Amino acid sequence: MRNLLLNLAFSLMIISTGYSQIDFHEGTWTEIKQKALDADKIIMIDAYTTWCGPCKWMAANTFMDTAVGNFVNTNFIAYKMDMEKGEGLDFAKEYEVKAYPTILYIDGTGKLIHKSIGASASDKFLETCKAALDPAQQLFTLKERYATGDKDKKFLRTYLTALGKANERDPEAFETYWQMLSEEETFESDHFWMMMNTSRGFEDIHNPLFIYFRDHYNDYEASIGRSAALQGLNSAYNNAIYQASKEEDEKESSKNIDYIKTIFPDKEVEVDALINYRKTPRKNTKALNQAKEEYLKVSVDYNFLNSVAWDIYENSEDSYELEKGLSYAERSVAINPEWMNLDTKAALLYKLARYDEAMDTVKEALAKAEEQDFKPDTSDTEELKGKIAAAMKTN
Repeated sequence: MRNLLLNLAFSLMIISTGYSQIDFHEGTWTEIKQKALDADKIIMIDAYTTWCGPCKWMAANTFMDTAVGNFVNTNFIAYKMDMEKGEGLDFAKEYEVKAYPTILYIDGTGKLIHKSIGASASDKFLETCKAALDPAQQLFTLKERYATGDKDKKFLRTYLTALGKANERDPEAFETYWQMLSEEETFESDHFWMMMNTSRGFEDIHNPLFIYFRDHYNDYEASIGRSAALQGLNSAYNNAIYQASKEEDEKESSKNIDYIKTIFPDKEVEVDALINYRKTPRKNTKALNQAKEEYLKVSVDYNFLNSVAWDIYENSEDSYELEKGLSYAERSVAINPEWMNLDTKAALLYKLARYDEAMDTVKEALAKAEEQDFKPDTSDTEELKGKIAAAMKTN
């Protein structure tokens, strides 16, 4: 899906094992654990799937970094395991691997010591590897320390940071830490992501944490940037929509929908159309397409608009459909300009033979990509730029 930035950026990349700077060991899981015991090292496991875009990006970029390879090869027994084949099936169940990539750090006895979820660039990956070697930063050591009653502010920050990287929650620990922060500290980027990832504040729009975020939205946007702040709003909004669409009691559902409209006044027009779209049975193709069209007319979800626009670009040659796709891409860009929707807009302009506009837009897309902390793979965008330039020469 085009609205999943990482999956889009990484989907065409090929997992690189033969040329990785990391020496991934071969053998069964039992043999790897014995190797770790013999070498007195921790096992670093890349738990992946063949279809996982971020996994492919890690293999083609982070694992190709010389510094990463040197550090991992010196300090760990490195191992790769496909979570959907062979031993990976039971391994995924035993260690509760549900997202990819998951990087696990396990000792020779099979005890899980540390983990992180999601793709990370070389510097961040090295930080995680170093944390896995340090008992003061190992996630499961931190969990044990918290369980004994340690509530020191510095410790809680370390603990919650580790939880966030592992995509785990501890609302009680976060609330304890939250009460220690000054108002100025609450707006810091790290604390926003802790609030998003380790509490349950954005799962319920009645939660005091989300209400605090909403009431101080301008402060957060100024501190963490528009895209991150919008991510917070959209997370809460989508959770609220999901819950309302699943509510079978019509009276309660209506009450919830009215509250959503109150909390998100800029989305008031789209709420009913989105709820209807979510409630429409997926098997009823005609009704689903109609509900989707009605929602598209009023949607302010820039990711969804971009996703639909990209689908039209990929699957249609009809000028009317392409113009419609362009209108969705332009609405997406107007709400929140990012590399992905600017790239989509440029691609549609190219297909419509509006080459000057396409060139201006593809340059904007590349500039936006450079601004991101986690730089996406822009090879397709560069290729599009080359196609536009060639078209401009011959027209």
